[in-house]
Amino acid sequence: MLAEFSSTRSKLSSACAHVRNKYGFEIELTFSAMPWATLAAAPSPVSGTPGTIWHLSVGGPDRWLDLQRLSRMIQPIREHIIYVFAGMPVGAQLAMPAVDDAPQVIDAMVHFVENYASCTVPLAKVDTEDADAWPGDISAIDSRILADHLFAIAQSPDDPGTPFGV
Repeated sequence: MLAEFSSTRSKLSSACAHVRNKYGFEIELTFSAMPWATLAAAPSPVSGTPGTIWHLSVGGPDRWLDLQRLSRMIQPIREHIIYVFAGMPVGAQLAMPAVDDAPQVIDAMVHFVENYASCTVPLAKVDTEDADAWPGDISAIDSRILADHLFAIAQSPDDPGTPFGV
């Protein structure tokens, strides 16, 4: 099991390096914990800890996010997602429960990283009307995508005072 986890984690690292180099995306992996979560002392793993959430942020200033494409892209990993926060059109944050099976969560993160670019267009190709209208009609996107949403007024859905930040 440990070898499978290491191999899967290596796939995530490779996927992140590839999209950083090819698209110039910034990628950040962090976690948050609910107030009731009990974290083991470092260097113990976060994976498997109830009440913890992985946050994978991907984006960059030169690519424009298409929410319709994003909605289609997350369908294969939907069961692993708590939400995808897209408060701005230049990036998205994937949130997943850290308590879930680590190799499956990492595989879902790899899918998100490897396919995120297909949900974007170069900023130079976005016309002013589309830019002004973002996020556009979001009635048909997956309900786990938070765009033009109450959370969008917070820097992150986990900020204090928001439902996930308690």
